[in-house]
Amino acid sequence: MKNVNAMTKDLNEFEELLNLSFQDIQFLLGKGGLLESFQSAYLEEKKRLNQLDFHDLEEYATKLLSDDLPVLKTINASLKEIMLDEYQDTNQIQENLVLKLAGQAHDCQGLQVVPMFMVGDMKQSIYRFRQADPRIFKEKFDTYVPYENATEQDKFIRIDLKHNYRSEKAVLDSINYIFDCIMDNEIGGLEYFNDPNALLRYDYVVKKKSLEELSQIHDYDSEVMIGFSEKTKEYTKSELEAHMIASKIIKMHEEEGYEFKDFAILMRNTTDFITYKKIFENYGIPANITLSKGLFDSNEAISLIALMKALINPNDDIAMASVLHNNFVFSHFDENELLAMRDQSEQRSKSLSGLCFFTHQW
Repeated sequence: MKNVNAMTKDLNEFEELLNLSFQDIQFLLGKGGLLESFQSAYLEEKKRLNQLDFHDLEEYATKLLSDDLPVLKTINASLKEIMLDEYQDTNQIQENLVLKLAGQAHDCQGLQVVPMFMVGDMKQSIYRFRQADPRIFKEKFDTYVPYENATEQDKFIRIDLKHNYRSEKAVLDSINYIFDCIMDNEIGGLEYFNDPNALLRYDYVVKKKSLEELSQIHDYDSEVMIGFSEKTKEYTKSELEAHMIASKIIKMHEEEGYEFKDFAILMRNTTDFITYKKIFENYGIPANITLSKGLFDSNEAISLIALMKALINPNDDIAMASVLHNNFVFSHFDENELLAMRDQSEQRSKSLSGLCFFTHQW
């Protein structure tokens, strides 16, 4: 009797728990629930701002390619080939869109079949948060026929890019080591080290160095440094890394005869430059900081951009002043000359560029 009462009590508690869970689900996902309310408010805000989000672009593109509209047939007839880059980051909606355009979807009738050329790399899949599905790429990779085995009858062919032509062996070895540690079928979608097509291979033929020759050249060796430490207020993460690297440099300097000028440290950002410099100085390591600039940050590019702005808009006094002050063959005026020209332009109610044009004509 006690057992029956206990079971009845457990069933009542379970039923009560289910009811509470159902109420929570209804509140979140049911009609008029939190999700629906948020969706309605979000749609209204997008309408007010006259904006679309990424999902809207996919949804409306799909609607435009419906069978009852002429868009699909018109685009399909104009295509000779479809080329897709970063194919590993394609999601299912995008895949359906492209297959429709190519006339390769199962429900496409009366359309030409457009050849597709896809390029991808599972290691570079970074958009899963946007529902990118690397399995789309992997399914084709596993089922398409390798180029070297293909015949004229094969329509789906795979070309494996097995060699890296631009990186040194030390870089490739390091990348292979890292991806071997973190990629398998569950995480990443492939068994990295056991997949002969996943590994990055050094091209010995083009670079004219055999494996035996490389084994004698230790400049191509790679070493992964991993530091372990308990959380401490004594050093920050950057300081710990700087100490570790400084110790390695001192060891190579004293034991292997390397000079300090043989070392270069590449950093992702500039925030830790001073930290490294101070710690290196404590170790007696002379260090220089070099700030590299992008192309459009160079003086030459800035000068040309100012010149183009002045040509496009002759009334842009800031761009014109930059051009006149710059080291072009026709310019290089100093500040006093520019000031005098500015005074004349104000007296004649002309812009600086207008004055230059007026003086040239005169």
